[in-house]
Amino acid sequence: MRHGRNVLIIWSLLLMQSSPYTSAINPKSHFGRLIVYRSRLSRNTYKSLLSMNKKTKIYFGPPLAILTENEKNTLEISGKLNRAAERYLEIMRRHGVELTEPERQCLLKVCESGYLASYEIMEMADDVREGKFDIEGLDTEALSLKLKAASFADLVTVVESLGY
Repeated sequence: MRHGRNVLIIWSLLLMQSSPYTSAINPKSHFGRLIVYRSRLSRNTYKSLLSMNKKTKIYFGPPLAILTENEKNTLEISGKLNRAAERYLEIMRRHGVELTEPERQCLLKVCESGYLASYEIMEMADDVREGKFDIEGLDTEALSLKLKAASFADLVTVVESLGY
């Protein structure tokens, strides 16, 4: 079946969960046809879809163990992780806080300790307000208020965009 140049057809195991990129799934089997419109994908995403790593060994820490505790087999676990990742990426796309370069530099200093637990992410506004930063053009009070008004999803997106 021919779908044209702008459509990428990928045969894969799907867990009967639709996504923004799915236009047709065969509900009668575990195999479905995933039609991805190339115009919706970035060049890097398109290339990575073409070279997907079929199997990867990963360490299941406590969060992944909890997330997949009710899944019975490898396909169910893989599906659960892929759905969670897809939702996570959508949250990253829809949320965030508009930052100036001095604000970004300030938050890099706040986050430089490395991994931030959830409660530490929620306390970033306090860290900004109480910290001593020598950054030209930085208004710590305005940044603190901006972070206080942000949702948890917005704050996580900021931390992720900074690489932490």
